[in-house]
Amino acid sequence: MLVKLGNRYDDVVVNSVIAVNGTVVVPVDVESLEIGTLLTSTDGGLTWDILQEDQWGAGEFATGETVYHLGHIWESKVDTNTAEPGTDDTKWTDKGLWNANGVLVDRLEKTGASAVLVCGTVVEANLIGFEDALRAKLFDNKIITK
Repeated sequence: MLVKLGNRYDDVVVNSVIAVNGTVVVPVDVESLEIGTLLTSTDGGLTWDILQEDQWGAGEFATGETVYHLGHIWESKVDTNTAEPGTDDTKWTDKGLWNANGVLVDRLEKTGASAVLVCGTVVEANLIGFEDALRAKLFDNKIITK
């Protein structure tokens, strides 16, 4: 179900230069995606996904567990891994940058067609999933944060 929230849109999107329609995937364990959610597409904008990896936090990680940290996806190479991703190449594999290349402009409660901003200016403080490490990647993808 698509729900437009005018004020929320105005709080997030300053200038919409280009938006595309694509299928936005809402994971089954997520109640809804809000306006301003960062998305990624690897098929030219036909389908869009959210970041699914958990944010890294201090603790122990098993071999094969993946986390998100400082703009990258990391996979643990060892069991009982307590190192911070990026500090020890023997314990983590850098799976690359998470390529945030779109911003959801509608509230979405289930997987379906929606508009996604792919070029424009947005208020970074109101983006969902934004962190400073993503600023350059968004800029590379023609999304400017204010």
